[in-house]
Amino acid sequence: MIVTFGMTLDDAPLPAISTNQSGQAVFGPQGLVRYLETILGLPDIPKDNEYLRIEQYRQQLGHYLRSAPGAFFSASFQTDPFAVATDMLGRRDELMMAGWDFERHPGMPERLKCIAELEARIKGLSVGLATGFADRLIEIIAEVEKGELPFEKLVCQEPQELLPNGIQRLLEALYSQGLEMVWNAPPQANGDSDLARLQSSLLADVKGKPEKVRLKGDGSLLLLQGKRDTELSAYFASLLRQNESYRPALVVPGQCQSLEHALSQEGLPELGLLSASLARPTLQVLKLATVFLWEPIDPYKVMEFVSLAVKPLERGLANKIALLMAERPGLFGEKWSTTIAAYFRALEEEASGSPSEDDPVRAGQQYKFWFKRDRFPVSGRVPKSQAIEVFDYLANWAQAYTEGENSNNTSFLVLAEQARRISALLYALPEEQLTALELERVVRTIYEPAPVQLNRRAQGFLRYTNRAGSVTGPVSDLVWWNFAQAEKAYFFSRWYEPERQYLTKEGIKLTGPEQENALQLWHRLRPLLHATDRLMLVAPEHINGQEVNPHPIMGDLEARCEGLEQIICTLEEGGLERWFAPPATTSLQVRGLGRPVPFIHIIKGAGHLAKPEERASYSSLSDLFYYPHKWLFRYKADLRPSALLSIVDERALQGNLAHRFFEELLKQESAHRWTQEQVVRYLESIEQELLKKEGTVLLMYGREPERVRFMELVKRSAWNLIRHIQEGGWAIAATEQALEGTFVSAHLKGYADLVLKRGEEYCILDLKWSGMGYREALLRNEEDLQLVLYAKMLGQDRGWPHTAFYIINKGKILARNNHAFKAAEAIMPDTDTGEVNQRIWDRMIKTYNWRLAQIQNGQVEIRCEETAADLDAHYADAPWLEMLEMKAENAAFDDYQVLINLCD
Repeated sequence: MIVTFGMTLDDAPLPAISTNQSGQAVFGPQGLVRYLETILGLPDIPKDNEYLRIEQYRQQLGHYLRSAPGAFFSASFQTDPFAVATDMLGRRDELMMAGWDFERHPGMPERLKCIAELEARIKGLSVGLATGFADRLIEIIAEVEKGELPFEKLVCQEPQELLPNGIQRLLEALYSQGLEMVWNAPPQANGDSDLARLQSSLLADVKGKPEKVRLKGDGSLLLLQGKRDTELSAYFASLLRQNESYRPALVVPGQCQSLEHALSQEGLPELGLLSASLARPTLQVLKLATVFLWEPIDPYKVMEFVSLAVKPLERGLANKIALLMAERPGLFGEKWSTTIAAYFRALEEEASGSPSEDDPVRAGQQYKFWFKRDRFPVSGRVPKSQAIEVFDYLANWAQAYTEGENSNNTSFLVLAEQARRISALLYALPEEQLTALELERVVRTIYEPAPVQLNRRAQGFLRYTNRAGSVTGPVSDLVWWNFAQAEKAYFFSRWYEPERQYLTKEGIKLTGPEQENALQLWHRLRPLLHATDRLMLVAPEHINGQEVNPHPIMGDLEARCEGLEQIICTLEEGGLERWFAPPATTSLQVRGLGRPVPFIHIIKGAGHLAKPEERASYSSLSDLFYYPHKWLFRYKADLRPSALLSIVDERALQGNLAHRFFEELLKQESAHRWTQEQVVRYLESIEQELLKKEGTVLLMYGREPERVRFMELVKRSAWNLIRHIQEGGWAIAATEQALEGTFVSAHLKGYADLVLKRGEEYCILDLKWSGMGYREALLRNEEDLQLVLYAKMLGQDRGWPHTAFYIINKGKILARNNHAFKAAEAIMPDTDTGEVNQRIWDRMIKTYNWRLAQIQNGQVEIRCEETAADLDAHYADAPWLEMLEMKAENAAFDDYQVLINLCD
């Protein structure tokens, strides 16, 4: 049997080497070791156990430090034991593959002595370190030296002196037993093309500055440049479609899904490229699952968890929770409880009537597992058993998902395997309890972007390899995709010079950075040297949205070549048309939406739209009065924006929380008679529970200053409000009082934040977190429509109650006059509340009827800055003194700006 071996040949080589016949095989280091173990009859050892080996070595490092607390790695171990264990295990494996016996001798360097002592400890254990690649390699070398010859001939791609020392030792052992060894001949440059002359320059062993290669632009060497890899992918796929005889081989570093997608879009055979991404939802769930173990819970991670495309939680339930968390980031508040209970009732009713996508039993079990479980202080420790339970659950769920029609879903197979590995690693830990950072480090040890083949290779796909070093022979037409810096740019030695000298005296030769760099340089040139007729280098400036550096070979091209512009082609300026039929490109002219027009003209159904509202609210009436297009789109066309599934911003969060604190305080019996100490004491008593339920963001690590500042403001402002109530002689009649009434013929509903009573007088207080200047303007301009509507519904036939705003972050009351509160900031102190409210009410009715009459005539006004002048001219004879004053600016929070041509 003939074996072809190369350091990069665990990936497919170019040109392909036929292995259909029994006499041929192609191996990289991993493949060769696995094959030799099989041939030599060595026991089958788990191959993917590096995470367990790291944990075992970490435990041994911990034991070692108890007897030698001053060891060189002690300080680093205290900071990150897993990282130290990974590095130390790598050193141990490197020394083993180099042939060191780990014997201790006087005068040996300190670090080598430490590693030798650790190895001696491990060999003395009844159950030693799990077998890794280095151990397997050494065992194979020992078996080969006994006289076993597994095959007749080995063809090695790389020069012997560039191979890692462990591989060199294996090949030497095979050779000593009589195995025929052949070292692949270096490529030769033939011809006078641009490519051939560049190859001759690269192959020539010239001291000093090389002779310049004058490029002719004959098409043998091309450099296709572009801004983004996605643009180049679409262009190249179209190029293949236009030129049916052009079917090059490809070097595609990494996982290039943009090229795969472009080929699919053009109807060309898919390559079957692997995709490895940590952004895959099935892997993201691994890092998010542990959030449910801790208290306070992290609302941002919970939001990510429930927003994943694929998750161990019923979709409908997850959407409900996402909406709740977005508005009130916490668990088990009042709205949470009512919403979740309503969801499960509806789910059970739906399931009893007909089959449903969401199973109520499964949804209940999932909800209980994730949200009703025990949680532990994030500053403390969680029992290891709890973490194991979480990852076992994930593994079982992912495994169950792959059964039946999903049996080929490799993403879930990867998730199940990684979850099981985390469980196995947790089982191996000697600690029974873990901190949040320790658990996070365990997950990171396993969490990796496992390659997944999203599309199968189609018949007739282009030949390709993922690594430049896998181009092992002549390729007539080659395209090097994503020709940019993606390699390791530097190498450092793990060892100090005295350590290297000591090992050299012992006959141990280590692979140094010079050797690693030389091997990388050798691999880097393979595509350039093995292309025979044409080499196209495709060089984007951005890959996967990130700017990339030019490939190091670009420096060689610039240094060795004259006339580089002869080979450069771009999407904008072309250049490939000399050798190919280029894809046709069409420049699309940017078309603006135009400018807004004053009216939307309704052709049919205007009479139906103009019917008086059956139900109305302040929001719908305000839109109809000032911005009828918003009223049309939102309340008639029912075009509503979808909920933004993200935690509310700081201002909105504090406003919501402040309202809840005030609501809970003002619901207490006789709260209006409390002292400042009582107010503060009560707010402090409900602080933790309320924040857990609706404001967990402020309980997170590092947010204590904001929480303290916020609570101090709430306590100070709450006492100011109670003091104002006491000084005015008011009593609390209701909080969040539901109000109903009529507006013309519409049924009107709303909720008053706070209703006060003083004898036969009533007062409505609207609590606002901020916006003092805006509310002052509303009162001054007689535009406080919401307060007037609420006052009308509360007063009914009893007359107009007092109204005012309370600005929480300022601790001040804004009112028209001081009749209700002497300490209020009176905007119009000499006015009568009843007269002003009646005037506003009459204007609202007049404006309402006017708007309905417009709509009856098929006109819906579009009011914004651009149409304000046209509208003023159109309404020259309108009875403005009898109606509300119209706006001249754009509507705030207008979700329909694109529909009215207000923005592109």
